[in-house]
Amino acid sequence: MGQIVIDIPTKAKRRYLFTDKAKAAEFLAALEKSAIRIKNGEASIEELEYIEDVRDIEKAMAEYRRTGKTYKWEDIEAEIGL
Repeated sequence: MGQIVIDIPTKAKRRYLFTDKAKAAEFLAALEKSAIRIKNGEASIEELEYIEDVRDIEKAMAEYRRTGKTYKWEDIEAEIGL
């Protein structure tokens, strides 16, 4: 029997047992799509920053796919004060 540890940004503590292999495979597939896998122990500060960057990029790509709207680099520089 395998085990998965999931760290979430709340104090919730839950434990689940999958008895159906097909349901477990579905769960893992959904998890792989929505989470970033950390291979060795806890994430370092750099890994957490990378994860945030990836999420920001995924959000921006989803917005682009939804709206088709793009921004000029000059506008972005002005917005963030560069």
